[in-house]
Amino acid sequence: MKRLSLFLAILLFGCSQKENELESIEIMSYYYNYDENTKLFVDLDEYSKIYTNGDVEIIKRVKPFEPKYIYLKSKIDTKIILDIGETNKSLNDEYYESKIDTNRLDVYDGPVIRVKLKYKNDKVISFTYEQTDKYENDLKYSLFLKTQKAISDNYNKKYYEIIDSINIKKSQKEFEIFAFRKDTLSLPMPPKPIDPSEQIKFPPPNK
Repeated sequence: MKRLSLFLAILLFGCSQKENELESIEIMSYYYNYDENTKLFVDLDEYSKIYTNGDVEIIKRVKPFEPKYIYLKSKIDTKIILDIGETNKSLNDEYYESKIDTNRLDVYDGPVIRVKLKYKNDKVISFTYEQTDKYENDLKYSLFLKTQKAISDNYNKKYYEIIDSINIKKSQKEFEIFAFRKDTLSLPMPPKPIDPSEQIKFPPPNK
């Protein structure tokens, strides 16, 4: 009986450990813009889905601010992924929340970068950061910046293969919906463009 209890304890411990493992990482950089009907939309720059075996599937914009993309697959060092999984096991979204300094007037015009960590036990951690010195000098973002750099280096060195777009586009669209819901609750959205009919018109200067 004792042997059976010990076996069940070991089995349950192994299962709980496995359920607490990282399943995937998603990183998306994007902007918010308005279409001609002043409807807010996500303007994608780059999206990566990273698996624990090092495989990375990527959607990458070909030219800045043009809606043309390529679909790639590459591989990065699994150590970075394992480090991210272990470091964040006991953390949550609040750990990465950054307070906005209302006394500063800095204008950031770069992309939003959102990360989503998904564990096998359905735990999810998600947060955003920016391409600024503030985040690049903060150690808690270093593993994610290192991951982005590894993906970028592979692209620059042409260490990738072209893949079919169906699955990666589906993953990106699901993440886009997830990000939009999160962002509208926590991030300042760009102001709507002013309708020409509502613009203030000044009289012409006297000749």
